[in-house]
Amino acid sequence: MTWKWVKKFVFAVDATGGASGRQNEESGEAAAAQGSSSHLPGKPLLNYCERCGACCAFFPVSFPESDLERLCDRRQLIDMSAPLAGARRIMAGTQLAQPRCAALQGEVGVRVNCTIYANRPSTCRNFTRSWEDNQGNSLCDRARGVFGLDQFSQY
Repeated sequence: MTWKWVKKFVFAVDATGGASGRQNEESGEAAAAQGSSSHLPGKPLLNYCERCGACCAFFPVSFPESDLERLCDRRQLIDMSAPLAGARRIMAGTQLAQPRCAALQGEVGVRVNCTIYANRPSTCRNFTRSWEDNQGNSLCDRARGVFGLDQFSQY
């Protein structure tokens, strides 16, 4: 595995060209000097979203009921959502005044994961991190800002 440093993010690139990244509070040179000591052995490196989770704890998440048809294991998504009008459903917890998706585990801005990631609704699948595909996402930036996290955007 080779390492590349870009700004303050460290990316691990494997032999197949797949990449994962984690935020590093130090410069690339300092990180190189200490190796990957902040990375837990046997655990995959965290991607940006696994270090954030702000969107899952800020926005209501509704999705079409047709999402259930595409899933082999739809029980999980049914159990963690409620019906809405117009053939839609809403993820549990996201309809509250202070929303937080019931599928979100961990601490926003530190380390989070989605307990239904493989079966997440299309709304979540289609939500992109700001500048992930060289396009800003003001919703991502707004959610991060509410939790005191820096924006990814380059506006």
